[in-house]
Amino acid sequence: MKLFSKNESPEALTPQPVEDVEARAAIQSLEQRIAQLEAQIAQLESKIDEAKANANANSQLSPFNSQLSPDSTLSTTLHSPLNTLHSTRPRQYYLSAPTPEGIFTEFSEEERVGSSVYLLTTDDGINGTFRMLNTPDALATLAISISQFVKPVCKIIGAVTIQPRHVAVHMPGSAVFEDGVWRTTVKAQVQFE
Repeated sequence: MKLFSKNESPEALTPQPVEDVEARAAIQSLEQRIAQLEAQIAQLESKIDEAKANANANSQLSPFNSQLSPDSTLSTTLHSPLNTLHSTRPRQYYLSAPTPEGIFTEFSEEERVGSSVYLLTTDDGINGTFRMLNTPDALATLAISISQFVKPVCKIIGAVTIQPRHVAVHMPGSAVFEDGVWRTTVKAQVQFE
């Protein structure tokens, strides 16, 4: 009884592993992203330690600072959504107009009249939901250019009136905080009235 032909060997019959190039590329990309995030975390931890040291030094220099805890001084020293990672309460950020790619590069904890047009809420400082502000100033700013200020981050339901007086948010949008900006992942659904 013959198991192999002349040209065949037992090695030729064993299945060879198939390399999934796309999977390997995706894994390498994720490994690079993890390394970048770990470096950013290390930088932020260093800044937090530095800010705590400065806060402690300032509290020893001035009797007025003794009423502030190091954490309250720290929150005013370092303004970044990533500082909310250990916070359990939601944070809100007022967003200025997005880029054509749906990225919010300017945001603040306080509303800036004439600039703030969206409000983002986040529980973890990384993932958030946003809605259009329904204020006369925000609506006037948005009316300047619907295609520039609204369409990159919102799906408009119905027709747009020439001068909208009210906006109904049917579904808030979603955004993720990456590289110091909020990037839209899901567009909000709005209707102008």
